[in-house]
Amino acid sequence: MVAPVADRASQRPKTVTSQRVFRARSRPVCQQAAQNVVPAAVTAGDKIESLRQWASGRCLSADRAGVYLRPEGGSGGRVRRVVREPGVN
Repeated sequence: MVAPVADRASQRPKTVTSQRVFRARSRPVCQQAAQNVVPAAVTAGDKIESLRQWASGRCLSADRAGVYLRPEGGSGGRVRRVVREPGVN
């Protein structure tokens, strides 16, 4: 469906100057928000571990052929290091 002529003016791309101003104003906001991000591995680590245990023997593996099997030892040999310092994302 083609938009009426009056609506097409509002759909025009913004000028390069207005895009630069938008980026300059939004950059500090994005940087501040990035400092407050907490990885799911930190906030929901227990839930993720319980889901891994539940999936063991029931679900297909995402990175190998066959059924997903959780090793008895727990982490399966691959452990991600999570940095909890703000601003180190």
